Amino acid sequence: MKILDGKIIRDEILARLKTEFAKFPTPSRLAVIQIGECDDSTAYIRQKKIFADKIGATIEHIKFPENCSSEEIIEKIGVLNADNGVHGIIVQLSLPKDFNTDEIIEAINPNKDIDGLTAKNLRRFLVGDLDGLIPATARGILRLLDYYQIPIAGQRATIIGRSLLVGKPAALALLARGATVTICHRQTKNLAAIAKEADILITAAGQNNLVGKEFVSSGQTVIDVGNDVDSVAVKDMVGALTPTPGGVGPMTVACLFENLLKARIIKSLK
Repeated sequence: MKILDGKIIRDEILARLKTEFAKFPTPSRLAVIQIGECDDSTAYIRQKKIFADKIGATIEHIKFPENCSSEEIIEKIGVLNADNGVHGIIVQLSLPKDFNTDEIIEAINPNKDIDGLTAKNLRRFLVGDLDGLIPATARGILRLLDYYQIPIAGQRATIIGRSLLVGKPAALALLARGATVTICHRQTKNLAAIAKEADILITAAGQNNLVGKEFVSSGQTVIDVGNDVDSVAVKDMVGALTPTPGGVGPMTVACLFENLLKARIIKSLK
């Protein structure tokens, strides 16, 4: 079985980004908005800060209490949009249940939307344009597959998970590269049988040990985004597997900062 180690690729991306960001006259700045206290979100932001420090970028971590209003957040996003020193903006998802995620995301200037979630960026992505600001996890999955020379065009890809951040963007990315894509979720009937037929299986359900040996087949490539795979059970069956941690996670962070570089270049061209 081949281990698809994302840390190796992350380190290569890091070295390149450090060189590219050093070419700008001022530090590249990413604003990260966090609403409420969530340990997972705080941990993800910490990883972004560590990576930013290594490449010479800066992060402004803006925290709102859970009892704030959407209007307050949107007002702050407007200030960040107008600030020429801010090159990228993300709202750390998921949001507390009383917030309208779409409304808040749409307030971000699409040229600073390095999560690739505004309607303008998603529309480009939907028609198969992979050169714009696309969700970082989807870009990271493509980079993993390409680095390890795993073919995409003509392959059957099954994705377990339909979230806006991972499942749906991964499906669009693979479609754009010529795969035949099936999106499944927890309510899909015969889920294991469908997963077993895939050449590339991407799991993003966030359910530990959901995927066991009945889900996989010989030679299959398994990309475990949601820590869903019972790696002990499947390791002797599949052809390639991402470790958790160390697989998709490092790629997501690295590709987010690739998007920040794209956003900085877009600004410099205007």
